[in-house]
Amino acid sequence: VVRRGSSGRDAVTPAEAYFESLGWSEDDIGKVKSCYRRHFHLSLENHVKPVLTWLADLGLSDSQVRKSVVGFPRLFTYCLENTLKPNEQWLLDLGLEKSQVAKTIAGCPRICSLSIEDNLKPLVQWLLDLGLEKSQVAKAIARFPPICGLSLEANLKPLVQWLLDLGLDKSQVAKAIARHPQICGLSLEANLKPLVQCLLGLDLNKSQVSKAIARFPQICSLSLEANLKPKVRL
Repeated sequence: VVRRGSSGRDAVTPAEAYFESLGWSEDDIGKVKSCYRRHFHLSLENHVKPVLTWLADLGLSDSQVRKSVVGFPRLFTYCLENTLKPNEQWLLDLGLEKSQVAKTIAGCPRICSLSIEDNLKPLVQWLLDLGLEKSQVAKAIARFPPICGLSLEANLKPLVQWLLDLGLDKSQVAKAIARHPQICGLSLEANLKPLVQCLLGLDLNKSQVSKAIARFPQICSLSLEANLKPKVRL
């Protein structure tokens, strides 16, 4: 199979031809290719088809399968038996239902590549030590899959310390993360600190701000421009 481009006739790999047969756009195929640079020679039978079949069997729709691969093309480089299926089973053993595992992988396909021993187990243990129940940890991952890829040292521990310094106690921090795990993905400098300053501008004191976040952690994800600053001006 060949395609004529501006530089002449470029060979189309079996993987590209297969993606085209599935109806993937040239842009999507290009994003997958760009991840592999000049070495886009994935085995159709050993890499591409097994991974796509596995994602479909998990319950992902054709659109979700495509988006997962385009969003994380390196998915094809991981061994189905040694990495992808064990990570799927680990999520099931944690307490997620199969439909939740499908949504988790669709929302954050990178989770398939994470080491169970070096990434996933330490995260779960840290959340348990913080005060979450195992069922709450499972729900947090199902609701916010990117939490699995966050660094304990660079992201999660500084967030917890910031909340403690703000005035929440440990149990309140645990409840806030359980209720709104998306808070873990927010930047201290770009999101949370400006939020606190905005709330202080509403004539709340620091104690009231900490109570507000403890009771309604979803406030941390509100847009300052669209939600909070207009109220300040009023």
